[in-house]
Amino acid sequence: MFTSHRRRVALAGLAALAAIGTSVGATAYAAPQSQPVLSVSLTPAHAQAAAPVQGRAAGAPSWCAPGPNEYNRTQACAVENGTLTVRLNKKVVGRLNFTVTQHIGLNVKSSRFAEKFSVTFTSGAGDVTGFLTELTATCGGTCRAVSHVPAEPTRVGGTVSGTIDYSDSTTTKNTTRTSYALAFTRPGYQSTPARWSSLNYRCDKGNKAGRTGNYGTGCVFPGFRPFETQQAALPGISKNIARIQKAGPHHYGAYGLHGAALHRTANGKTIADNRRVACGKRKAPTRGVSCDEYPFASTREGAANKSAKRGDWGWAWVPVSEQNKQRDILNNFYRNNRILDGDAFWVAV
Repeated sequence: MFTSHRRRVALAGLAALAAIGTSVGATAYAAPQSQPVLSVSLTPAHAQAAAPVQGRAAGAPSWCAPGPNEYNRTQACAVENGTLTVRLNKKVVGRLNFTVTQHIGLNVKSSRFAEKFSVTFTSGAGDVTGFLTELTATCGGTCRAVSHVPAEPTRVGGTVSGTIDYSDSTTTKNTTRTSYALAFTRPGYQSTPARWSSLNYRCDKGNKAGRTGNYGTGCVFPGFRPFETQQAALPGISKNIARIQKAGPHHYGAYGLHGAALHRTANGKTIADNRRVACGKRKAPTRGVSCDEYPFASTREGAANKSAKRGDWGWAWVPVSEQNKQRDILNNFYRNNRILDGDAFWVAV
């Protein structure tokens, strides 16, 4: 979920601690002492796309879906470990270990969504109690983030948790990410926060791709390639898809064959060209059947694709009833996952 570079941010306590020394008949002087220094290290999470079918891995609470350091089209979970180190005269006088857990839950039907955030102090020794935990969060463009994570003191075994509320006022499309700043503070100290970022997420309003109607407003993680699985319920069509996915050197849309993903196209001419090349003026051999092409005409990898190799695309006669069902399945898949022009996806049959 987070950027892949390791962050080590020093939190320097710059307020001077002074002891006043006096002697009889002499002027009093402020005797400066060494400044205490706070430093925090945070090991970044390395996000990976969640598999279409999987068992839940350990390492995150149940509310952090789909699993630790995994994401899908609408949810992202990150778990990071960090350490707060307190030094005086270059000597370590305290060390506090903690775990940050984050879950962003997007909404495909709204531009408002939320994140749950927690910091759990797992172990520590020395001077580690009483530093206030302060979190700020910001997002870019037309996005607005408001943190409701309270500023509470550190203690071993304790947890600081809250939420971050988001809203995006875009009238077109806005892709951004959350920038976080986590600081540990104490009166008299100046703190420089540790900083990191979330995955990119996208909110859009009124967009569509092809003749599938207005998609309203919603948000997704565009980096995740969703899986279209309902083609498997159509015997003739699924057989045709499986044959072409296996035969083509690019294995378009076939995740299990390490193939190349499909990409949605909103270009009407491209869609028409794909259908023309694949099915042309083929005449049905009997009533009740229709020409079914794969890759879908509504993808950039369709039959008119100039990068296609022999076997990458094909067609078959299938029942008209299956074609009608396929149209609704595909359009609903595009809508429910907000698959816009250029978005990638897989087809599993």
